[in-house]
Amino acid sequence: QRVFFDYLICMRRKLTVQANNIIRGKVTDENGEPLVGANICYKGTNIGTITDLNGEFSLIKMKGNEDLTINYIGYNRIDMQVDTSQTMLIAMNESDRQT
Repeated sequence: QRVFFDYLICMRRKLTVQANNIIRGKVTDENGEPLVGANICYKGTNIGTITDLNGEFSLIKMKGNEDLTINYIGYNRIDMQVDTSQTMLIAMNESDRQT
């Protein structure tokens, strides 16, 4: 019984550490509508992910890289610092540039 209890404590600690290594967020437009397919990458790399149908994403935290770049066609790029303590809420503004 003691071994099982120790195992549960160990697993709980492992899950807590793993949860702190995952970046979670939601990308929306300025009106709060989700942006599907927004690109989230570590700044200066091509390592990243895209948002799902709800504008949500998750990404494993990369040691030594604390900045993300968020891109979406027709919107201004955002560079921001990684935050694993809570879900990151990212509102993007439409680009002023005309092409």
